[in-house]
Formats: sequence, C-alpha cells, structure tokens
Amino acid sequence: MGNKIKGPLVLLFFLLLVAIAAAALGFIGLQKEKQINAALSQEKEEIEIKKKAADKEVSNLKQQVDGLLQEKTLAQVKIQELNSKITSLDDELSAEKKAKEDSFLEAEKIREEVITLKNTKLKLEANLKSSNERVESLEGKLATLEAAVHKKEVEQKAQVIQHQDMQLEKIVIASQAEQPAQAHLGGQAAPGGDAPSPKSTKDILLPLGGLEGKVLVVNKEYDFVVVNIGQKDNLVIGDTLEIFRKEKKLGELKVEEVRDSMSVAIPLEPKLIKQIKEDDRAVRK
Repeated sequence: MGNKIKGPLVLLFFLLLVAIAAAALGFIGLQKEKQINAALSQEKEEIEIKKKAADKEVSNLKQQVDGLLQEKTLAQVKIQELNSKITSLDDELSAEKKAKEDSFLEAEKIREEVITLKNTKLKLEANLKSSNERVESLEGKLATLEAAVHKKEVEQKAQVIQHQDMQLEKIVIASQAEQPAQAHLGGQAAPGGDAPSPKSTKDILLPLGGLEGKVLVVNKEYDFVVVNIGQKDNLVIGDTLEIFRKEKKLGELKVEEVRDSMSVAIPLEPKLIKQIKEDDRAVRK
C-alpha cells in the first residue's frame, strides 16, 4: 500500500515539476515575448520614424524631381529656342555667305564692265581724236572752199556790176544821142536860147523830194539785187531801199556795195528775192 501511494505521489510530484517547469518556461517565454514585443514595438517605432523620414525624403525627392522636371522643361524650351536661333543664324550665315559670293561675282562683273568701259572709252577717245582731226581738216577745206566761193561770188558780182555799168552807159549814150535828134525833129529851146539838158532814164524816174531807181538785175542764186542808182545819186552803203511794183510794196533791201551809177543790195527778208523782178521800183527809205 505504501508503494501504491508512493507511485501516484511521484507521478504527481513529477507532474508538479512538469507544471512548474512549464510555468517557468511559460513565464520565461512570456518574458521573452514581452521583450520581443518591446523590441518589436521599438523597432516598429524606429521603422515608422524611418518610414516618416523616408516619406519626407521621398516627398523632398519628388519635389526635387518636379523641380528637375520643370528645369528640364525650361531647358528643353531654351534648347528649342537655341536651336531656332542656331537655325536662324545658320540661315543668316548662309544668306550672308551667298550674298558675299554674289557680291564677289557682282564685283567681278562690275570690274570686267569697268575694264570694258575703259577700253571702250579709249577707243572712243581715239575715234574722237581722229574725228576731230578729220573735222579740223574738213573745216580747213570748207574754209578754203568758202573763201573760193566768196571770191567767186565777189567776182561774179563785180562782173555783173561791170556788165550793168556798161549797159547803163550804153543807155545813157543812147539817150544822149536821141536828144539832138529830138531837137532836130522839132524840139523847142528853153527861154534864153538854151537847149534842154539831156535826161537819163534815172532822172525820169526820180520823184520830187526822193531818190528812186529801178531794179536792173535779180540774182536769185547768190541772193542779191543790182539797182541803177549809186554814188552819183548820193547813195551810200547801209542805205535802205524799198521795192515797189506799181503801188504795192514788196519789201526792203540793204545797200552792200556802191558803184558810180549802180549799187548792189541784199534783201532783208529771206523770201523777198523770189518776189523781186527786173524794172521794179527801188526807192531810198
């Protein structure tokens, strides 16, 4: 019986020890769990602190990223502007280069034109010099020819005047020869026994109070007129003669040369020489 009681007691004691051990172990485990929980709580707090710091850092990083993105956008805009400016400058440089090339080509062209113009100028100057020499030569020949023509005109005028002098002398001689015949045919002497003085054709044409003659020759080739009044009638160079046909005045002449019994006059109007005819009246103005 004693052994029967001893066995359960041992078992109970063993169970008690196991229970104590389990309790101890549970207490130890609880303490460890508390320690672990405390450590975990502390670690959790640290992790939360770190998380907050990390979140803050992430927020800062996001802000920095946003700033960098804005800077990137601005940089891209500036890059585009710079690219546009570079393109514009390239275009300007290309245009300027082309303009310089065109200017150079134009300058070369102008230089060639200047050289051509200089050569042309030299040729023209040479031609002008040659032309001037030819003109001087022609002017000399023309002066010689004009002098010869003038000499010929003077000679022809002198011949005409000499011829008209001879004609006029014949007329005067004929008129003087007719006077005795008229007296013989029945002309009466003037009172006092004096015979009437012979009258020339001019004296018959002279009006009272003026000097009048008539046109003897009209030279349309050399534009002059010969009249039958001269030094004997007190006509001088420079006098003006009015030409009449009956009572109509045709125009005026200027006396250029005076001989004894006739004179040479030129028309004061260009077309007058075509209107004058022989035997038109010439009256000193």
